Amino acid sequence: MPDATDRDRGRLEIMCDPIVEVLRGSNAREIETVRWFTQQTRFPLIKGLALAANYLSNGLLYVVIGVVFRMSYGATGAVGAAATAMVLGHMLYPVIKRRYCRRRPFEFDPSVPSLLRPLDDYSIPSGHVMSCVAALTPLCIAVPAILPWAISTLLIVGWARMGAGHHYPSDLIAGAILGLLAALPIVAVQIGFG
Repeated sequence: MPDATDRDRGRLEIMCDPIVEVLRGSNAREIETVRWFTQQTRFPLIKGLALAANYLSNGLLYVVIGVVFRMSYGATGAVGAAATAMVLGHMLYPVIKRRYCRRRPFEFDPSVPSLLRPLDDYSIPSGHVMSCVAALTPLCIAVPAILPWAISTLLIVGWARMGAGHHYPSDLIAGAILGLLAALPIVAVQIGFG
């Protein structure tokens, strides 16, 4: 079991990580963008839409998408691939969050409101965006015609996460990259057995 010195050494290693330093520097550069998004939620309709998108993208959205996709296209393999990619992403993203410990925008700047309680402690990568990309990539590969709808869904989820004051733009990009990295091996298997 690590003693206090080992834990402190681990914290020092993280603090010396060049990526952590880049993220700290980008907080100040990105906070204005986040502030603009959160200011839009002062309007009741916008706030309601942001809250709905945030709650739905906690998980229910992907169940509904999977059921509708299966009923519409009958592509059970694609739905299974989407679920598998999401599971893989959710195995990876907590490790990254704990590694980089990036504070959320509302914690970095008290003038940025938080619309709701976050599901976890850190901001990078966005698990919501990761889930969206991981789920929708196999479905788009199976039925390319849904790509415009998938991109719209991704943009709404990203907008809602910044509107909630929970993520910087770079968190969304990192979440999308991680979602894609989780989905691509699953898609390769899907295509290989498809």
